[in-house]
Amino acid sequence: MDTKLNPAILKVEKLTCENDDVELFDNFIEMILKTKGSANETPADVLGGVFICKPKLVENRLTEKYKDQFLLNILEFGFGNRTYDKKGEIENYAELEKRLNRIIK
Repeated sequence: MDTKLNPAILKVEKLTCENDDVELFDNFIEMILKTKGSANETPADVLGGVFICKPKLVENRLTEKYKDQFLLNILEFGFGNRTYDKKGEIENYAELEKRLNRIIK
């Protein structure tokens, strides 16, 4: 299943980052909520990736429309995965980390 799903999920990140596709992002969030028991880390990594490129979009959706602690946990995990050993490569890492800490608390 993951071999078919993961490439599609990765496209969600690309399209959301390039086009501010809120509807696509919302569908992605709905998928995460419907598959809470999955061990697949790709959705968390994609959520972390979208947060890196569109922090305001992710923050707004997760604090206004989708107020779910599970999503905040997934975001924190995915952001950690995406930034592990790359903090110096991400231009606005400190700002993103502050923003993340503000919304997950």
